[in-house]
Amino acid sequence: MRWALVRDPRPRRTVRDAAFAAYLRDVRGTVRRPPHRFETIEVRSLARGGHSEIVEIALDATGSGALPGDMLQVWWENPADGHAPGDDASVPHWSTPLPHRPSRRVRATGGELRRRVLDLSAGTPADPSRAPRITPRFYTVSDVTGDELRLQVTRSAAWPERAAAYLHRLQPGAVVRGWVLRHPHRLDRARPALAVVTGSGAAGVFAALRAGARGIHLVWGLGDKGLAPWIERELDGHLASGALDRVELAHAPRRVTDLLAPQLAEARDLVAAGGSVYVSGNSAMADAVDALLTGALGAERARAHAELRYIVSA
Repeated sequence: MRWALVRDPRPRRTVRDAAFAAYLRDVRGTVRRPPHRFETIEVRSLARGGHSEIVEIALDATGSGALPGDMLQVWWENPADGHAPGDDASVPHWSTPLPHRPSRRVRATGGELRRRVLDLSAGTPADPSRAPRITPRFYTVSDVTGDELRLQVTRSAAWPERAAAYLHRLQPGAVVRGWVLRHPHRLDRARPALAVVTGSGAAGVFAALRAGARGIHLVWGLGDKGLAPWIERELDGHLASGALDRVELAHAPRRVTDLLAPQLAEARDLVAAGGSVYVSGNSAMADAVDALLTGALGAERARAHAELRYIVSA
C-alpha cells in the first residue's frame, strides 16, 4: 500500500477576515477592563425638525485613545425619576452578559438597578426581575480634536427612551461610561465610494471626510425635512473641495432606494473599478439597499465584500 501526503487547501484569508480578527482581539482585550469614564463637555443642537433632532456631544476623551471613525460602546441609563422604596437597599443580581464578558454575581443598590441595569423604556414591570437588561449601544466617533471626541446623535420623538434619549439629555459634567473599539467598518479614504446613510449612520462619513477622504457620492435618507438645511450647509464645503463628488437627499416619503434604482449601472461600474460601497443607518434601510445592490452587482458584490469594499453597518 502506498501513502501519499495530500495538502488540505485552506481558503485564503481575505482582507475582511484579517480586519475582523483584529477587531475581535481588540474587543476581547477591551471589554475585560472596566468601561472608560468620559466627562461631558458640551451638548449642542445641530438641527431640529418637526419630530427629530441631531445633537453633537463633546466628551473629554483623555486617556481613551479614541480616533475618528472608532466606535464608542455606550452604557446608557434610564432617566432619573425620583426616589423609590428600596432604592437604598443592596440587591444581589447577575451582571449583564456581553461577548467575552460573562455574567457574574454582583451587588448594587435598588436605585442603581433601576437607573443602570434594567431597561425601563417600556415602563417599570410589576416584577422588575422580568425587565429586559440595558445593553450598550454603538456610536461612531465623528471627530477627535486633542483630548475631545465628538458624537453626532439623531433622535426621533417616536423612539423609546433608550440610548439616543440618554445622550440627548446629557448635561456638562455628566459622566458617560463606555469602551472605545476600533471600527472594522470604515469608509475607505483612498477609494471613490458610494455612501448611503440615514440618521446617526452619517457619522462614519463625517469621520472619513475630516480625515481626508475624497470622491464620495453621498445618498442621505431623511425622515424629517426640517433637518435638511443644516445637512446642506454642513456638506457645502465638502462639495466645494471635491471631497464629496455628489450629494442626494431622499426626503420622506421617498426612500434612498428610489434614488439608487436608476443608478445601478453606475454603482456596478464603481465597484468593478475598485471603488467601495458604504451603507450605514437603520436596519430596514440597510437591508433594502443591500438587496437592491446585491442584485445589480452580482459576483462583484462577494469580491468587494471580501476586500472590505462593500460594507453594510446597521
